[in-house]
Amino acid sequence: MWSTVVRLPTVGRLLNNTAILVLGMVAAGQRNGYEIQHTVERSTRHFWTASPGGIYPELRRLEQAGLLRSTDDPRGAARRLSYELTSDGSAALRDWLADEHDALFEMRHEDLLRLFFASELAIDDQLRILERIALAHERKAHDLESVTAPWIPDDAPESKRLVLDYGIALHRSAAAWCRQAATRLAP
Repeated sequence: MWSTVVRLPTVGRLLNNTAILVLGMVAAGQRNGYEIQHTVERSTRHFWTASPGGIYPELRRLEQAGLLRSTDDPRGAARRLSYELTSDGSAALRDWLADEHDALFEMRHEDLLRLFFASELAIDDQLRILERIALAHERKAHDLESVTAPWIPDDAPESKRLVLDYGIALHRSAAAWCRQAATRLAP
């Protein structure tokens, strides 16, 4: 997960990861917290997630900051707000998209941590860890291909397909690495 707080020159405000995600989702057409959360679950959760407990307060904070504007959405029985970007919100998103700072990439993988300390185990147990990692990456690649890929509409921007392809390639490569690493451990 990236841990970034970006100061955007055009608005002079700090935006955290959830704020950037929310601005991007609103720009892409998700107009309320439910739509944002539903889209996150089908798309960005594979590399950048946000909980409902983070999305809804962020919508309100961004509106107070003048980056979003809300209107009452009459659909359904419950009161719902629909959001759109303001001109400052659009500028903030464009500034973030154009920002060329090195983004922090932090990977946390519990089974890799196990493998790191696995010299305490027998070789067969170490091989089981590698097999578990390989199977998890194969499942993730399959999930991206069978669940996420069909969700992307035919007329979606190519950038969305590129991110999907990256995820599939990353997980397939990790699974292949596990298989190769197992040959190094095997007696």
